[in-house]
Amino acid sequence: MKIRIYDEYGALNSLPVFDAFRRGLDHTGDSTTDRYDDADVVVLWSILFSGRMAPGKRIWKKAHADKKACVVLEVGALNRGESWKVGINGINRKATWAKPFEENRFDKFGIDVKPWKDDGEFITICTQRPDSTQWPEHITIEKWVTDQIKWVHEMEFNRPIVIRPHPRDKHTKWDFLNQFNNIFFDPPQLIQGTYDSFNHNETFDRSWLVMNHSSGPGVQAVLDGTNVVVSEDSLAFDMDFRKQSNPDRTQWLNMLAHTEWFVDEIAQGTPWQALKNSL
Repeated sequence: MKIRIYDEYGALNSLPVFDAFRRGLDHTGDSTTDRYDDADVVVLWSILFSGRMAPGKRIWKKAHADKKACVVLEVGALNRGESWKVGINGINRKATWAKPFEENRFDKFGIDVKPWKDDGEFITICTQRPDSTQWPEHITIEKWVTDQIKWVHEMEFNRPIVIRPHPRDKHTKWDFLNQFNNIFFDPPQLIQGTYDSFNHNETFDRSWLVMNHSSGPGVQAVLDGTNVVVSEDSLAFDMDFRKQSNPDRTQWLNMLAHTEWFVDEIAQGTPWQALKNSL
């Protein structure tokens, strides 16, 4: 196959990952091309399409219209800054991921998965960027948050609600929260010395339930042993506590471990070789 890699549209931390993917093609018998028309597959960084990534939106739409496969590379949720997601034609649960083929792969991430907990001080609602392609266009953050708050009240969980806004949401006006009582606003704080990691676990450790549409906090909460309510687009959907309480996470963890890869694995072509089988 011929691959067009759009590393010029990547985030600042993307270049080592793009370089590893390019080197991985030497192991899979594929080659790169500079021309979109010659490519069987295109490779983009995320599908957020803001800042440096904004020009990638045109490529994403064109590839979709031309029914051309698009590999999406992006920051991982397991070892953030060390492991990277590699999927096809989307992100989160909408993407095609490598089918699990390596037993106990999750152990490579060195994550201490905490037992499910029965207590917690509050319910945390983690929002997302409304300008992200993973956010549904037909609903505003204000409407979504309002619906989550009303559902919590209907369920009579009798816990205060913490609103955890996305750290890069510059669009949402939060004054609508004034209509509710017992609501707390908790902007995430950047962890010093990191590129873009925030203190989510401090909140999750004190939460009985985390609500999220489809982004990283849903997955992180499950790893922390916190109940989640998420949409069908979330990689944590199978763990949604509305389906069952304290579900077994074994198979889910193995699936999750095959969505993220370390740079040396990408450079060996391991995730791409696994994904090629789905094309």
